[in-house]
Amino acid sequence: MPAGAATITAIFNYTPSSYDNNSGNEGSSDSGSDTTKPSTEIEKAQEIINALTTEEKQETAKNIKAYLPYTLPTNKPLTVEQLQILTKGRFTKKQLETMIENPEILKNLGVDATSLITVVTLKPIKNAEFKDVESSNWASESIKAAAELGLVAGLPDGSFEPAASLKIADTFTFINRVTLLNDVIDSKLTRSMVVWHK
Repeated sequence: MPAGAATITAIFNYTPSSYDNNSGNEGSSDSGSDTTKPSTEIEKAQEIINALTTEEKQETAKNIKAYLPYTLPTNKPLTVEQLQILTKGRFTKKQLETMIENPEILKNLGVDATSLITVVTLKPIKNAEFKDVESSNWASESIKAAAELGLVAGLPDGSFEPAASLKIADTFTFINRVTLLNDVIDSKLTRSMVVWHK
């Protein structure tokens, strides 16, 4: 992959922690023996979900699936405030933090958050040069500026193809990267209103 390309990783900025396994528990051989507070918070969040009526679960899941952002920048995970809105204020701040750290909890609502969000890393290219973009090209400086922001990366062979027709997918990728760069990640339209064209 050329420098500057968007790298796709996991979601929610989830990082395995000490309570995901018992590697930090001395003398323990039972992987389920960890009884630290975070596992209690996981249980509390799961209990709240289980206490919801079927209608409340469906409504919450529908709202999350409709308005969860498609993409997030690597350094800006989903926030407690965003998840609070998506879950209609049904959970405490601590429970929401636990859900962000452990997105598998949302599966109890029928939501697989890891399949709904893509985390994108914008990789800036300093002093970008593409073999088919001469310095005399009218777009040369704009292309370099976009590459330095991590918005464009060019093609694997080192070219940019500045005269090529712009495809719809390219347009949406660029717009998505611009919005991520400017910390605009909240969905204003439901996912069902966005239709992909080939």
